This record gives sequence, C-alpha cells and structure tokens, in this order.
Amino acid sequence: MTATVVLALVVAADVSRGARLAPRARRALAAFVVAAVGTTLVVGFGAHVVTVVVGVVAAAAWSLLVPQVGAAAGAAVAPPRAWPAAALAVILVAAALVPAPEPAGPLVDAWARTVPGRAGVPVAVALAVLVVLVGLTRTANLVTRAALARARRAPDGNVPVVDDAGRPTNRRPTGWRLAVRGRDVASLSPVEAPPEPRTGPVMRGGRYIGPLERVLVLVLALTGAYGVIAAVLAAKGVVRFPEISADRARGTKAEEFLVGSLVSWACAGAGVLLVRVSGLG
Repeated sequence: MTATVVLALVVAADVSRGARLAPRARRALAAFVVAAVGTTLVVGFGAHVVTVVVGVVAAAAWSLLVPQVGAAAGAAVAPPRAWPAAALAVILVAAALVPAPEPAGPLVDAWARTVPGRAGVPVAVALAVLVVLVGLTRTANLVTRAALARARRAPDGNVPVVDDAGRPTNRRPTGWRLAVRGRDVASLSPVEAPPEPRTGPVMRGGRYIGPLERVLVLVLALTGAYGVIAAVLAAKGVVRFPEISADRARGTKAEEFLVGSLVSWACAGAGVLLVRVSGLG
C-alpha cells in the first residue's frame, strides 16, 4: 500500500493542475487537494505519516519537472524531460518494497461493509484500483506526451515548435538575433508554411483514445482476458496501418505510433503490477 499512497498524491497533484484556473489559483488548488488526500490517507486508511510526506515531496517535484500543459502556439519549447518518469517509477518500486502498516480507519471499516468488502476484496486493492484508474487518465498522459516530445526532437538536437496539444507545427525555432550594445538590430523570424485547408471538424480524439485504451487494458488484465488485450492492441495497429503506410518516405508515423503505444501500454502494465502487488498484502 506504500506505493499506492505515493502514487495517489502524485495523481492528485496532476488532476488539480488540469483545472482551468489562473496559475496561482491552480497551484493553491493543487496544494489543497494534495493536503486533503494526504490527510484522508492517514486518517481514513492508516497510512504512515512518513510515507505521506515522501508522497507530497514526490508530487511537488513531479509538478515542477513535468509541465501539465504545452507551450504557447508558435513558441519554442525547452528540451523535454523523460527522466522524471523513470525517477517516479524507481520511487514507486522502492515504495512497494517497504512494508506498510495494516490499513485501519473509518474508511477501512466502511469498505468492509460494502458488497466487495464482504466478498473479501482487500481495501488496499480497491484503493490501488482507484488510484491507478485516475492515474492512467491523467499522469500517464503526461508520461506519454513527454516520451513523444522527446522522440520528436530533430536530428540536430533542436526541438520543434508545438501547439497547445503537443503536436509539432510547421514552424521551426531559429533563435538567432543581431544585437549591438544589448539592443536588437535584426532577428530571424520563424517561417510558417501556409495552413492546409480544413474540410471538416477538428478531431481531438487522441486525448481520449489513450486513456480509454489504458483503462481497457487494466480492466481486461485484472479479469484475466489476455486474449482480448492482444486483439485490442492488434486492432489499433490495423486502424493506424493506412496512416503509417502513407508515410513510408520518412517513417516518422511508424516511430511515433510505436513510441506512443509502447509507453502507453507500459503505463497500463505498471498499473496492473501495482494492483497485483497491493493484493499480496
């Protein structure tokens, strides 16, 4: 349950950071939600105070290192960071190895009176499932976007300009300027290709397909339907095959599909492992 507590605080921070508020209000909301979740874990589930403190520190560091939203359209972005996700995975693995106190508290007693609780489902497993479900829709999105942004770096090391959704645009950051005594004399402006005409509504299904896919993999894995998981993953490749085939000259679509899919599936697999470990007591 120790790893679940740490992940719950990180996920709580990510959910709060997704609110459409001013930056200062969003930070205040995140601090309040993390504090409320930490208090609930200590009082309601008997989590160790030290574990909650570690989770709060991990959530604060995660929020600083992994931005919730992309850069403004047309602005150059800093090189993406992929190592915070690896660091978080190491912290969760280490936390899973630490013995946790037996869950105790009013929320544990309330769970024991529910139908799953009377059926013998441990409260630690129920809490892990809840945290993983929310994490696969918010935190896993950030991990996948960071991996894709890292993979989209140009061969010369430059990072392409992206829009609010994290997709690369046709503009390239130049960063060159001519200055005399600290005063700009001339600069190179990014060149933008003319936009392609749109003939229909703009689909933003990518924001929903990934979370739904990860949640579906989690549910199927927990129910033992591994054959269905293989069919779902294969169907995704079949659906994307025409788009990948049309990009044979560059091959970037195939790489993007593989990177995004593998990272997304890895997040779902990690969630399944966390739930399984929580059931071991």
